[in-house]
Amino acid sequence: MGESIEDFESIYQEFQPKLYRYLSNLVGENDAPDLTQSVLLKVSHSLEGFRGESSLATWIYRIATNTAMIISFHRCQTREKEVLYEDAASLDELPDSDSPGTDQEYIRRK
Repeated sequence: MGESIEDFESIYQEFQPKLYRYLSNLVGENDAPDLTQSVLLKVSHSLEGFRGESSLATWIYRIATNTAMIISFHRCQTREKEVLYEDAASLDELPDSDSPGTDQEYIRRK
């Protein structure tokens, strides 16, 4: 039961503001406009393949949720890398491992 491309304009009109609000809650106001457009682009490219096994709204919100999850995942990966780099910089603060009692000295300083 594929939707026709001609229907995309009405889908856009109906879902764009709803998706924007939904995605603003998931990823924040800064990323919501671009993410909304990305989701609508995915919908337009996939519309002919929509099989109707769920409602159109459910299908569109699933695309939006998956897209937001991917963005969030990439953000987490970036933050983890930043933390690792910050931690690596603090390795310079470690005592010289050749000195006797360095483990105890380091623990006492922390």
